[in-house]
Amino acid sequence: MSSEATVKRRVNYLDWLRVLAVLGVFFYHSLQPFSEHDWHVKNAQLSGSVDAVVSFVDPWGVAFFFLVAGASGFLALRSRTAGQYIAERLQRLLLPLVVAYLLLSPLQAFIEERHFGRYTGSFIAGIPLFFQNVASALPTTITHPLLVDRTYHLWFVVFLLWFALLGLPLFLWLRAPQGQRLIARFATTARWRGATLLFAIPLMVLPLAVLPLAPDSEDWGTFVYLFGFFVAGYVLMSDARLIEAVRRDAIWALVFAIAVDAAILLAGVPQNIAAWQGAPSYSWTYVWSYLLVGVQAWAWVLFFLGVGMRARPFARPLPTSISAAAMPFFIVHQPVILAIAFFVVRWDIGMPSKWAVIAVSALLVSALLATALSRLPLVSTLFGVKRRGGRTSGIRTQSLIYANRLR
Repeated sequence: MSSEATVKRRVNYLDWLRVLAVLGVFFYHSLQPFSEHDWHVKNAQLSGSVDAVVSFVDPWGVAFFFLVAGASGFLALRSRTAGQYIAERLQRLLLPLVVAYLLLSPLQAFIEERHFGRYTGSFIAGIPLFFQNVASALPTTITHPLLVDRTYHLWFVVFLLWFALLGLPLFLWLRAPQGQRLIARFATTARWRGATLLFAIPLMVLPLAVLPLAPDSEDWGTFVYLFGFFVAGYVLMSDARLIEAVRRDAIWALVFAIAVDAAILLAGVPQNIAAWQGAPSYSWTYVWSYLLVGVQAWAWVLFFLGVGMRARPFARPLPTSISAAAMPFFIVHQPVILAIAFFVVRWDIGMPSKWAVIAVSALLVSALLATALSRLPLVSTLFGVKRRGGRTSGIRTQSLIYANRLR
């Protein structure tokens, strides 16, 4: 690629995909009071249909989020040194993580404990109890990737911070000659139509080895699984041929994803996984069941990334106000959902009406709060909003061929 002229062009679709992923997480959480999953506020009546939707999204929804984050990480490193990259990640991830945990985790714990009748005191009286419980659990949680108890939805930010720091040495190696040769091999393989789907196989090797050792949600098994998607996002953005291959294979990925979904249902994979979770171990049934789930997740992630590349509206810049409000929206949305659902699930109305009230009102309140937080100078920094007048976000590519194809 050395013969290509070097240009910089903003990759707007990544901005759009990140915001849409945040919105997807919002609707996922708005459904949780009615699913059969354990959650912090539950309706008296639960829905198998809602549970099916939630279970379908589980393997690839958050994985897509981390893939987009990895892609953005590659592009950020094009215009930053390693030190600048770490400093920015600490400011935009660690700082809002600490602030949000201190302010919002006690609130979410209060709502959850009151909802299930495990606590009857006031919110103020419950704050020291919350931190006492967190401190007493530290000997156990310190070896967990989340480090502390009761992170709620902030586990995503914890993982993202880990990935940004742990991934940096790998990313720097991938930028070196040996790493570039490895990426070139991937790009050569991807020249065949549909070949990007094969990348699911190496992506699943390490998670399959680790998951039985740490099978709980958001434990080391999940950590390794999602870290693979984060690294894959970086790799896919590292070569114009890989970018074009993802764009080309979008429809193939959709067809393959639907086919694997059908295979998962016909083979009874959900039942196999439910039985395995009761007694985690290594077995052939475990391997092929989770391999199918991983392949399904990779196919859906490729499809949505390819659609984002192809969609003409996503070629336009994302409005600055929306981009700035994305992180505050993610931080506040779940406490808002919990606070509203705490009251709404008690109403004597149908489940669809309850969900509509929760989703619409929580969306409006979260959007208003996020907009306000993103516009207050000091507060916006505390909630992960990039300082105005600073560097561009680095969501750029240097391939003239790729830039021409987007026009």
